[in-house]
Amino acid sequence: MKIIMPSFGFMSVIANSTIFLPHALFLLGVILLHGKEAPLFFLFFTVLARVIGDWLFWKRFFPTEMDSGENFHDWRLSVKGILTSQSAAIKSMIDLVIDAITDVALVYLAFRASAPLMWILFTFSACQAVGAPIQGMIIHFFEKQNVRIFSMLITALATFLALEINGITPAGYVNAFGLSYFSPSIQICIVLGAKCLLAGTSVVAKATIAEVIKIETIKNSEKYGVQPNGN
Repeated sequence: MKIIMPSFGFMSVIANSTIFLPHALFLLGVILLHGKEAPLFFLFFTVLARVIGDWLFWKRFFPTEMDSGENFHDWRLSVKGILTSQSAAIKSMIDLVIDAITDVALVYLAFRASAPLMWILFTFSACQAVGAPIQGMIIHFFEKQNVRIFSMLITALATFLALEINGITPAGYVNAFGLSYFSPSIQICIVLGAKCLLAGTSVVAKATIAEVIKIETIKNSEKYGVQPNGN
């Protein structure tokens, strides 16, 4: 049986952009109006935007795709077993956790480098909204494993740069990339933005998990004699 996978990568980035784009536009409006420094609840809303984006993907887009077209036999009942037994799914879940921790660390290092709170949040939200569609297209033109490795390299480089900007490590990357011409606060915003634009770790991970669930559901349906149309 030929398995045609849905565009889970595109679904993931649409969910992210749907949430981050209006958030970024709101923050930009506050900046242009020379609003006062935003309190910490703006940071809460930025984190919440990412959580809602993931919720849209897993609770709306992904179930809709699974329920339409092919009526798999009780696919929801087998999700837990699939996620805990398939190495690709486990590895992708670990990638999601590491990527989230890295984002928190980069935002913290941006605060430590005295970057304005509003600019940090705007950079994070805007670059996520713009970068997500690019990442979605990339993972459908290149092997996911190659995109994963590239994203990890970008994430590692961004982390090293952020540490150097904060004086934690004398890595020498800042001069190599010409960032020394800017102030530390601008440097850290450039690094944070580049990571959000170029590193598609979470997109690859979510697409991989979704595809593993899809493939294993098809295998289970065939194993127990349940045809895709539910007969």
